[in-house]
Amino acid sequence: KQTDNFLKVYGEVIQAFRTTDVSKLLDYQIEQMGLKKGQRVLDAGCGVGGPATYFAKKAEVKVEGITISEVQAEKAREKVKEMKLSRKVKITEGDFHHLHEYYESDSFDTVYFLESFGHAIDHQEVIHSAWGMLKPGGTLYIKDLFIKEAALASLEKDIKKGNHQHQ
Repeated sequence: KQTDNFLKVYGEVIQAFRTTDVSKLLDYQIEQMGLKKGQRVLDAGCGVGGPATYFAKKAEVKVEGITISEVQAEKAREKVKEMKLSRKVKITEGDFHHLHEYYESDSFDTVYFLESFGHAIDHQEVIHSAWGMLKPGGTLYIKDLFIKEAALASLEKDIKKGNHQHQ
């Protein structure tokens, strides 16, 4: 049910605070991550596969996506099939806290979290898990929402009010 609500609001790219043209956001992320043709990347918390399929097509990378949601995994697999990307994108239903149970160590050029890291139960465990998947010199990329902390106690109330408006 929650997945359907997210899809209504965000479409297939479940990320907040973005441009109206989602491809601009995804192109920016390709550039920031330094994705290059032929690389193997891991989409940790891949949702319904919007970014994974876009990156596979546009950056010509091989993407492994993992999501803990059975519903999202199924929707992502359908999208991969529709877009004829089954040779480039593989979706696994699983827990990104324990990536070693699904993938080989030191086997990814990039591991990325696009607004999925915040859902982790144990952030340190997730970082350790992701780090173990990276090839030497690989990239760990995390894009997420964070709560602003007030530099001055007097601003705390306004910041909390502003944060609440975006939740």
